Order: sequence, then structure tokens, then C-alpha cells
Amino acid sequence: MHNILISGAGPTGLAAGLFLKKRGIDATIIESQAAISPHSKALGVNPRTLTLLQETGVTDALLQKGWKATAANIWKNGKTLVRVDLAKNGTDYPFMLVLPQSETEATIESALNSIGASVKREQVLTEFEVQDNKVIAQVNTDTIHADILLGADGAHSTVRKTLNIDFPGNSYAEPWKLYDLELDIPLEDNEVHILLVPKGFIFLLRIKNNLWRALGNIENLLELLPKGTDVGKIHWQSDFKISHRVAATLQQGPICLAGDAAHLHSPMGARGMNLGIEDAYIFAKLLAAGEIEHYGKLRHAVDQRVVKGISKFTQMPRGRVPWAAAARHALPFIAPIMLPIARKWLMGLDHEV
Repeated sequence: MHNILISGAGPTGLAAGLFLKKRGIDATIIESQAAISPHSKALGVNPRTLTLLQETGVTDALLQKGWKATAANIWKNGKTLVRVDLAKNGTDYPFMLVLPQSETEATIESALNSIGASVKREQVLTEFEVQDNKVIAQVNTDTIHADILLGADGAHSTVRKTLNIDFPGNSYAEPWKLYDLELDIPLEDNEVHILLVPKGFIFLLRIKNNLWRALGNIENLLELLPKGTDVGKIHWQSDFKISHRVAATLQQGPICLAGDAAHLHSPMGARGMNLGIEDAYIFAKLLAAGEIEHYGKLRHAVDQRVVKGISKFTQMPRGRVPWAAAARHALPFIAPIMLPIARKWLMGLDHEV
């Protein structure tokens, strides 16, 4: 069973192709877009992902390109409420690697190319059917026969929708703001920062040089940056909605879902891209072992637990539910108890692979 079709060449689809190739399994990877998007929603590569990618040689390349965030801070009224030391995570990578998703994707794709694999771009999966437990897919004007189809085709997954798989969960009413902009800001530039403000929060992370990511769930985000901040050129800005959803099933016969096609959640905790790469790793490992029938059950349990945790964590800085206000006031008192749990969660180490 070595005829594998992967729909989607984001980080999940690329990683799946690479993990498979390293196990001697070729996959056809198709992608509707002509090139990698220059705009990156994901910025953090966590220790779990770096560990999983070690076998491919990609980890060393990523480490050369990104920088290492060593702590995360929660602020209120100009004072630090909580500081999480990311170094004490018990792995070979005592940090969160900060690197735009576009560069992570380019690095994985380069690794694929170096071992004789490639992405077929501007190729659209329009429809497919299953006959005798095999997949017959229409891609542009070609018909592709596959033993297994991996739907890594994003939040609006054609694969998931074609199978009529439910995508239950909830969405927040308010739009979130995102800016990539130049800042001269009085904050440690090798750490992550969350500012609690009335009715919400601001997340701040330096991307490189003096370019920072600022995002939050408030309209006047740029007006509430720390005193002494000088705002420079805005390189990219976007409004987006937040949902927390997990597909009702991640496997139907010879078809599996992974990445955003399988789960959506807020960016808090930097778990999105990392969770998708973990899906890809388990998909490849089970397929190589001849145990792909276990993929859906195994990953659904993990993904559901992670998304539930992200949803709960997001509510505190979001500040739109009654208990969130109480949690904000109690943070300095409960932090010593919660820090070990929070550190594992932020590093993607809160569950076994």
C-alpha cells in the first residue's frame, strides 16, 4: 500500500510527505496555490515539533533560521503578573523557536526536494470517490488512483466537506486583529508577552530585527501598546475570526484528515501548526507500520483534548466570560501551582505522541 495522495502542501501536508519519504514511502502531494504564502499566521515551532523533525534533518535547518524565545510573560497595568521560564521543559530544546510559518514550509519543502520528492502546485482536488476501499480522485483534468488520501487542505477542506464530516465547535463573535509591524518597544525582545487590557488582551512577539507580531481581540489594539512604544511601518494586517472545532471523525475508510482540516483553534499557545505536524508524524508512522486503521481514533482523542485546553486557556486573556476576570486577579496566587502545567502545555509536551 504505497500509493498515497496528500491534498494540501501547508506544513501538515509537507511534513506528512517528508515523514513518509524517510520511511521509504512515496506520496503525491498536490497544492492549489502556486507558491507558499508570504503571510504567516504561525510563528512558533515548539520542542515537540523540533524533536519529531529530528529524523528528517529539518530541525537543524530550522534552528539556523529562527531565534529562541526563552520565556513568556503576562502583564497587567505595566506589571508582570506571571513569568514562565520556557527553558525548564526537559527536552533538548529549552525554548520556543520563533520562525514564520512561510520559512518553516520552505525548509520542509526544500528537504523534500533534496530527497527526490516535490509538490505539484496549482493542482486542485475537485472531487473523489471510494470504490473497493480505494480512492479515485479528480485533480484538475487528471484522474488519480490512491490507496490512501490525506486531507491536509485547510480549514475549508474539500476532503472533509465531500465526506460530509461534521465540524462541531464554537466561534467568538468579535473579530481579532493581527499586525506585523515595526516597533521600538520597551519589552524584552527574546521573550513572549501577553498584555491584559480592559475587555481583552494583546499578544506581542518579535519576528525578527524590529518586526513584531501584535494580535488581540480589541479594536484599538495599537493604542494600548506599552508606554514608550514607537510604532513604525505596518507590513501586514488582517482581521480574523476565532473558532474552536474538531472534526467529528478524522478517518473514514482510506481517507484521513490532519491539520486545519481536522481541527481549528485560537493562536494562543502556538499549537496549530505544531499539532498538524504531529498529526503528520503519527499518520506516517502508522502507515509505515501497516496500522493506518488506528489513525482516526488515536489522533481524534489527542486533538480534541488539546483544542479543549486551548479554548479554556484563551478565555482568560480574552476576558469576555465572568470567570475570566476572577482568573486574572488570581493569577499571581495560582501561578506557582500552574506553572509546570502551563510550561508543558506551551511546549506541546502535555501528552504522549
